[in-house]
This record gives sequence, C-alpha cells and structure tokens, in this order.
Amino acid sequence: MSAASLEIRNLSSGYGPTRVIEDVSFKAEPGSRLAILGRNGVGKTSLFATIAGQWPAPTG
Repeated sequence: MSAASLEIRNLSSGYGPTRVIEDVSFKAEPGSRLAILGRNGVGKTSLFATIAGQWPAPTG
C-alpha cells in the first residue's frame, strides 16, 4: 500500500463575498514537511479549515 500525498490546486476561500485565500496551490509528498508562515490575520487557519472541509471552497 502506498502512502497518500496531499495536493491542493487553485484553492480559494473566504467569508461570504470576501476572499481571504486566493489561488493557493501546493503538493505535500508522504514524509515531507510543509510550513505555512504568515502574520496574524492573513488566512493560515482559514486555509486549514478549508482543506479540512469545515469551510466551503468556491474554487479548487
């Protein structure tokens, strides 16, 4: 059985009409590490909430 990778393509999300994440793309291979860096309020938690399916993703 092979390990799964995580690939995100052109992901956008936000609050109603306001987009806080726009056109995010990356691929994380099994065993790799990925760091998401940014100052407060730039959308890091929103990104993970969208990936986890807690928030809708209008694109991506």
